[in-house]
Amino acid sequence: MFKPLLRSVACAAMLAVVPLSSHAVPDAQFEPAFQVFMRASQGEESAIAQAVDSFAALLKAEPANPVLQAYSGAATAMRAQTTMLPWRKMAYA
Repeated sequence: MFKPLLRSVACAAMLAVVPLSSHAVPDAQFEPAFQVFMRASQGEESAIAQAVDSFAALLKAEPANPVLQAYSGAATAMRAQTTMLPWRKMAYA
């Protein structure tokens, strides 16, 4: 009963401790990648590979950035939906 509440409190405490300013990507770099990601998430299949490449490039510059890691992982997971081959799906997922 209290586990979801404890998880929420623990997550909030962890976020309060992590300095978010140290993981700041300039908006001029993040915004174009984010726009491509949004097009991909709305079903534009041609934007998926572009989103993966955009966030991979940003992640190379800041490999410890959790926001970039999340978007890169989500874009890669979207890429798994574009193939019918099971081994490719597993590689992307």
